[in-house]
Amino acid sequence: MAWALLTPDPFLLIRGTSLSWVQSVGDIVQHTFVFTVLSATMFCLCVVVFGEIPTGAVFAMLAYCLCVEGLQVFVPGRSCSAHDAIANITGVLLGFGFARLLAILRPTLSRA
Repeated sequence: MAWALLTPDPFLLIRGTSLSWVQSVGDIVQHTFVFTVLSATMFCLCVVVFGEIPTGAVFAMLAYCLCVEGLQVFVPGRSCSAHDAIANITGVLLGFGFARLLAILRPTLSRA
């Protein structure tokens, strides 16, 4: 994910393929979706390994999403945007909520 956010042209690999539709999806939606999937995966992994989501993991994801956005200032053709940072944070929070929901449902799922 860091590669896609810190590459001058992240859509170069998918141009001319069946995935080229991804480029037309709004930037805010892309940022939110990517960070939702990444953080949900990480937080679900935390639940499996630790039995909970450590506070440090949440702060680490928030720090990562803000750092990656800030580093875009140094990439040609990219820019740091407050809207993207808010979308990143929203994605982390959605991923957290999804992982918490799965953690609550986990005992029910394991009995089935």
